[in-house]
Amino acid sequence: MAYIIPLLLGIIVYLLYTNSKLNGEVRRLKSGQEKFITADGEGHPVDHELRRMVREGEEIKAIKKARQTLGLSLVEGKQYVDRLKRE
Repeated sequence: MAYIIPLLLGIIVYLLYTNSKLNGEVRRLKSGQEKFITADGEGHPVDHELRRMVREGEEIKAIKKARQTLGLSLVEGKQYVDRLKRE
């Protein structure tokens, strides 16, 4: 019975730590969204070039360009290009 309290305290500390990390990640992602939208509500200036690349069958090059230009991870770049394809 005496081990239950330290165990629960450890779990609570772990959950608080994890929650703090997730909150930081959410803040980072929210601030990152701003770089994809210009003041006039249009997308990033590179979007037109990325759409052209996709139309020409160069999706992989478009993902690479999105990653380089916008500082995205591979998954984020793929998702960004996929979103442009759907628009």
